[in-house]
Amino acid sequence: MFHDIGKFAGPRQLEELLPVIQDELRGLRKEDFLLWPASGGYEGEWLTFPLILPDYFDECSTIDVRPFQAKCPRTTGLLRELGVAGGGFSWHEPVGRGMPHTDNKPEDVRRAHLGLR
Repeated sequence: MFHDIGKFAGPRQLEELLPVIQDELRGLRKEDFLLWPASGGYEGEWLTFPLILPDYFDECSTIDVRPFQAKCPRTTGLLRELGVAGGGFSWHEPVGRGMPHTDNKPEDVRRAHLGLR
């Protein structure tokens, strides 16, 4: 289900803070990212740089996000200020694609994607 972005404050705030987020992203290399562990939802290569992991993602329960947060402290702080359940950076290769899927997430959790590069 898709929602009108204008009804939610979080995505607009992320857009306003885009320069800060992009600045930290520019400091990362592909080698800094992890292969996303839930491989059933995509084809190709999907890498992730997790900053905040939601409680309901069991496949990510063993990932320690502190080293990632240390590399992107301002973005982590912004996500915390917004009160997000989970957030970070994703790296998709051009030949990859997300498959239609649903997540085991609470009904009141909304997902937003912000294209950065």
